Amino acid sequence: MTLAIVAAFASAAFFAAGTSLQHHAAGPSTKVSSLQMVKALARRPGWLAGMVLSGIAFGLHATALKYGELSVVQPIVVSGIVFAVILRDAADRHLPSVEELRWAGLTWAGLALFISMAHSSPPQPPNIDRAIWFASVSVVVVGVVVLVTRREPSLRNRGLLLGSCCGILFALVAGLVKLTLVEAGPGIMGLLLQWPPWVMLAVGAWALFLNQRAYQGTRLSGSMPVLNIVDVLVATGFGFVVFGERLSSSLGTLLGELVGLVAMGWGVARLAGLTDSYQGAPEDEAVTERTAQ
Repeated sequence: MTLAIVAAFASAAFFAAGTSLQHHAAGPSTKVSSLQMVKALARRPGWLAGMVLSGIAFGLHATALKYGELSVVQPIVVSGIVFAVILRDAADRHLPSVEELRWAGLTWAGLALFISMAHSSPPQPPNIDRAIWFASVSVVVVGVVVLVTRREPSLRNRGLLLGSCCGILFALVAGLVKLTLVEAGPGIMGLLLQWPPWVMLAVGAWALFLNQRAYQGTRLSGSMPVLNIVDVLVATGFGFVVFGERLSSSLGTLLGELVGLVAMGWGVARLAGLTDSYQGAPEDEAVTERTAQ
């Protein structure tokens, strides 16, 4: 479990660096088609560098999932905004502000409480039928929400909806990564003959695309907090349903985990707000022209 925790923290740091570069490169929302958006981003060195860092983070994330439970690994990975704040201040050659340290401390305190209360369970063979059911329901839910988002005129609500979708998809990717590592046969052919890696690639591509839309269409504080909370909840659900990762039967432990999760969400939300202020993000407002989906 120690290796899983270390790899998860390293993954969070690389994800933070990659996400910061991608968010900066994405820029404000423009009325372009999806294909035009992808082509434009692919020509921006900052966005490409962010993708490379995110790729490294993904490898570390997979390592963490191989040796640890989803319910432990995912909360660590989504705490990456703390690293983003630290990296930003280091790039500007100044120490973090008192307010940044306060909310970063709350985020990590909540994370520490959540992990300390997490109940480790012996590994069990995955239930493939449940995995197919869970993935199918998740994809349908995201598809419906995306359709609703297209008709949503409020940037704030759009950010919440897109953030929720990304949280579901990123959690599903994490679950499928773990399933792939468990089910992969010997050699590359054993891996390619399984369905989880192919679904994982498709879901991951969709998640990245929706995340770029969220970056362009709303403030970071509008999508990141809900993304992280939904990610943890859905990943925990996947672990429980597919891998039999047991939830604690103690009321006190469950309350401790809930308090830790709430503290993490609050800290992430406030740090995202500080990031918006630093980047000069525009205020949320209703729009009549909808960004092409």
